[in-house]
Amino acid sequence: MDITVKNQNRYANRFINGETVNYSIAYAVSFFILIAVKQFLKTFIGLETSASCTIAFIITEAVLFLFERFFVFKSNITTSKITQGILFVLNTAMHFGIYKLAHVILCGSLNIYDFTVWLMVAVFIFIFNYPLARILIFGCMDKADNKNGGRVYRHLFRNRFIILSMLVSLVAMGFMFIVFKVFPFGDTTVLRMDLYHQYGPLFVELFDRLSDHETFLYSWTAGGGSSFLGNYFNYLSSPINILIFLFDREQMPYAISFLVAVKCMLTAGTFTLYIKKSQRHHSFISAAFGVMYAFSAYMLAYFWNIMWLDGMVMLPLIILGIENILNSGRCRLYILSLIYLMYSSYYMGYMVCIFSVIYFIAYYLLTVGNNKIDSNFISSKKFSLKALSNNKFINRGFRFAVSSLLAGAVCACVLIPVCFILSSCSATSDSFPDSAKSYFTVLDFIQSHFAGLETTIRSSGEDVLPNVYCGVLTLLLVPLFIVNKEIKLKRNLYLHQEIAIRKINQEHNLVVTTGTGSGKTECFILPIINHLLREKEQDTLTSGVRAILIYPMN
Repeated sequence: MDITVKNQNRYANRFINGETVNYSIAYAVSFFILIAVKQFLKTFIGLETSASCTIAFIITEAVLFLFERFFVFKSNITTSKITQGILFVLNTAMHFGIYKLAHVILCGSLNIYDFTVWLMVAVFIFIFNYPLARILIFGCMDKADNKNGGRVYRHLFRNRFIILSMLVSLVAMGFMFIVFKVFPFGDTTVLRMDLYHQYGPLFVELFDRLSDHETFLYSWTAGGGSSFLGNYFNYLSSPINILIFLFDREQMPYAISFLVAVKCMLTAGTFTLYIKKSQRHHSFISAAFGVMYAFSAYMLAYFWNIMWLDGMVMLPLIILGIENILNSGRCRLYILSLIYLMYSSYYMGYMVCIFSVIYFIAYYLLTVGNNKIDSNFISSKKFSLKALSNNKFINRGFRFAVSSLLAGAVCACVLIPVCFILSSCSATSDSFPDSAKSYFTVLDFIQSHFAGLETTIRSSGEDVLPNVYCGVLTLLLVPLFIVNKEIKLKRNLYLHQEIAIRKINQEHNLVVTTGTGSGKTECFILPIINHLLREKEQDTLTSGVRAILIYPMN
């Protein structure tokens, strides 16, 4: 059994089914609308806090009701529209009363932070509103246990381990926030190093400029005046940073903590997606690897360089895009991912570009056996233009180069001005190193895999080590892998492979149905090779078609 592959048959139960999934999505979207509308009215329109909260609450309740009416319970409603309207008003009043009561008790008496109370009330209403809306407001009396259909549920089920990795990462981050009393579980923030004295104030200035409709071209708030545009594209240009407007200006440290958690969650999701698409593995194991990637030593060491985290988010997608170019010639994912990264962080973008060239060559060498891209497009002339175009390395290399140049051209309007702006900055005035220096020994590198590691956050000093921690288990498994006699380069066939080969050699037709990665290809490839070898032994091997292999393209 391959533990990296999970059964794809859709199932549903009492808690996870098509209806509860639709409700969860509807509620999450409604809660986001609540915060977004409140902040928009307060920050950009200038309304008072109480007025903006009231308007946002009414709008959100109406949106949630419409979601429930036309998306969640639409096929099982038995109550009349008048009944639904009356109960909707009563339900809205009850939700408002719950929040007011919680605010008085938790904020007034227990001094719990206001945003934390919002989250607690949201979770409470999420749990109890579902049965109330289902039974009383819309009169749905049938069981939802076996509802495993619907487009949304089918899509989420196919990607359930991607979602699982993101949720586990969010819970793990929340646990660390609780331990260290970080917002929203305390008044501590993740601000340290440059994030505290440099990036944090820049986020505040970004908030002020957008809310006050000021220009990005120049700033008088730092260093006696400088270009804010350079600072923006150097530190603040990630599209994810728009989430800071879900918070007030004085809550910026908490907003930055929230950004770190969101990027960590997205990092786990993109890596799990890469494993699914590239390695064809989708299970609890792939979700676990996504979480481990999200909490790698690099993340622990450089989370305070918050703009660099976009590189961790996008790197799995860029790698997948390169593989798509080599495997099928599709360039869209690579182009869009690289454009996003170069826009959000040019510093990480250029390093990923260097890595991309290396990875393209390495991946090609690993898949060099398939050196033709189209068996129908073959020129009889060895050195013709068609023959060169048919060469996999030349064809895919051309696509890769053009895609990279296209991504760079799209971002040129950003990269070129920033290059001129930053060229006069003191941080970019150093000369290129002219000598190599080692900061650690091989023994130090091995020791960096043990527990209790202090991450390296500076590139100079006496204790500089690469942030490649992946656990003691890695060190233990390497020698065990070498000495384990059960692990051999040569192995016997699996039972289904042996049966399939015997049947084919007996000229029987058959269908092989086993899990992904179980070795179905060998079931028909080995008999084909065996047939050709027999013809060679009998001196009957001639040119011609012996077998036709048809693969569905994803």
